[in-house]
Amino acid sequence: MVTEKLIDSSVYLENKVILRIRPYPKLRARLHIDRLLGTPCDKNIDGICKKQMQTNHNITLFRCNAMAKMYKPLFYFSTLIILTLIDACESNPIVTTKFGQIKGFAGKHDDLEYETFLGIPFAEPPLGHLRFQLPQPFNSTWTTPYEAMDYGNGCSQTPSTENNFNTSEDCLYLNIWRPVLKGASNGTELLPVMYYLHGSGYTVGSGRFSHMLAATQKIIFVSSNYRLGALGFAYGSHTSMPGNLGIYDALTVLRWIRDNIRSFGGDPNRVTLAGQSAGSQIVSILATLPDKFDSQSLFSRLIMMSGASTSQLQADSASVALSKTRLLASKVNCLSQVDQFGSNELSDETISCLKKVDAKDLVKVQNSYDIKVLGASELMVSLPVYGTELIPDEPMINHARQIESVKGKPMLFGSEQDEASMSSSFDGIFTLNDAYKFTKERISFAIKNITNDQFDAIYALYFADADPSSPYDIRSRCVNLGSDMNFRCPSLILAELFSQKNPDIYFYLNSYVGKKLAENAGRLYGTKHNDDIEFASGNPILNHEAYTDKDRKFSKLFLDLFGNFTKGLKFDDWPSIAVDMNDYEYPPIIKKLTLPPTNMLYHGQQFCMKWAELLNYSFPPEISD
Repeated sequence: MVTEKLIDSSVYLENKVILRIRPYPKLRARLHIDRLLGTPCDKNIDGICKKQMQTNHNITLFRCNAMAKMYKPLFYFSTLIILTLIDACESNPIVTTKFGQIKGFAGKHDDLEYETFLGIPFAEPPLGHLRFQLPQPFNSTWTTPYEAMDYGNGCSQTPSTENNFNTSEDCLYLNIWRPVLKGASNGTELLPVMYYLHGSGYTVGSGRFSHMLAATQKIIFVSSNYRLGALGFAYGSHTSMPGNLGIYDALTVLRWIRDNIRSFGGDPNRVTLAGQSAGSQIVSILATLPDKFDSQSLFSRLIMMSGASTSQLQADSASVALSKTRLLASKVNCLSQVDQFGSNELSDETISCLKKVDAKDLVKVQNSYDIKVLGASELMVSLPVYGTELIPDEPMINHARQIESVKGKPMLFGSEQDEASMSSSFDGIFTLNDAYKFTKERISFAIKNITNDQFDAIYALYFADADPSSPYDIRSRCVNLGSDMNFRCPSLILAELFSQKNPDIYFYLNSYVGKKLAENAGRLYGTKHNDDIEFASGNPILNHEAYTDKDRKFSKLFLDLFGNFTKGLKFDDWPSIAVDMNDYEYPPIIKKLTLPPTNMLYHGQQFCMKWAELLNYSFPPEISD
């Protein structure tokens, strides 16, 4: 059998085989060939050998299926020699852990070398009876090196062109990138760690990321998957189906980092917990877990981009979550007779049936509108659940009760200028009547019992001085309202709450679009959801031809921002968030990220106060014993 080869042309030796190899999992060898015996890999050789461009962290890959028939015997013989020579010339990085040895692969960006370890299991596969159960920490051992050469499966989700990777319930894997340090510091100094939770809407995405933060900032970078959708957040019982499993997965990774990151050169006492969107909401929940989880020692800093859990928009009550799961069970013919009449928990019969349903069938129905409408979030169906052991109270109450735990933990919050503009739902808005109807539908979805007076007050705040002859102005105000309601205000209000006990809290507003992103179809406004990740992952530097020098400069700014924060460096000329309790409407000072960055008074403070009041996360929150 001829094994397909992945060939990396990132290094050249003219007319010769490149002496670099990465062992690839499941017996797939990764050969690096520019020319073999003077014969170029060109599609013109009998149409058999073809060149296909791919990209994996800016490494250009070529796929050569076979040489022409006339070269086959020579190709096989030469390949055997090449593999032997290359294996002797280069060794892959190997780390020894309590599980055994883990083998990764080396890479290089300009003159910066880094090492990558992908698809490391952190928990047992949550299959069969472990579906809907808390993650069981991985405790197996290996007698031969574990081949950490490729990402593990993403967690079960709806397939899409944007998330083009294999998915499965067997998905609890993490990834590690580390720099290769030169000189005396190599191997002698433990490096700070960043653990990043990807955005997901709680239903899509994976821990696939970039090596750039590790390579350029000299930190250890960790990412992971976490369970999504109904498989990660459906709630049915405090014991048999406790919900919040995606958050428990992240907590398990933090404990894995505490126990194992030293083996990779990381400092378990300097861990920055970071997240974006839903990942950021999870970070905000982890920041104030009850003491019984003993989680506060697992991280020392936090980064929250475009998300914070403060209200019913970001978390369901146990009763709402149970109603959602009951309807989900009925859609897959699992709802037992006793559960059809309502109960405080689902029966073992229903949960047992749900454990046997094909994961694809659950994913197919989990986002149904009639399930979504039971909750308050129009953006997300699956949400964290409060009134549970992990999240005992409403999110903001929980934050207030545990506020002492945020002392001494510097925090970086961020938002996009026009966060909600990623949605296409604004396209049909042309008049103030359109805007009124649109906003009434959105807000009434979130607050089922809103009064006309309450709605008119929030509507007037955004549209009282709108230009009725300008569809762009009207639509822009809708974008601003959606951005405040779902992203910016929850983050700002939570930052201000935490600032009462923590003087090291900073807030940025990303407003840099750049020439490349501005060219995208439909880009009518400023920065939108996910733009900061585009730059923080180093994409403009990796994909040189697709971006401008200015874009690369801004990407370096973001890389330095996150790297310096993770390393504990102080920010220059960036005041921390501070609230004057005698004049709470006074605008706070935040950093506007553009070129160059500038400090600014954020005049949306009064808007956020109205949202906090309307959605019941007012500051300071009212706490009942």
